[in-house]
Amino acid sequence: MRHKIFGTGRINGVSRAGKEFKLNINFAGTQRDILASFVERL
Repeated sequence: MRHKIFGTGRINGVSRAGKEFKLNINFAGTQRDILASFVERL
């Protein structure tokens, strides 16, 4: 996955957040929870 600010990362987990999916992504050692609409698929 790629985020505009955090760069490229790897998905560690997925959960539901209302109508969307919340992704747990590892960006170079930093874990972030980000909604799927804010990242693009590589």
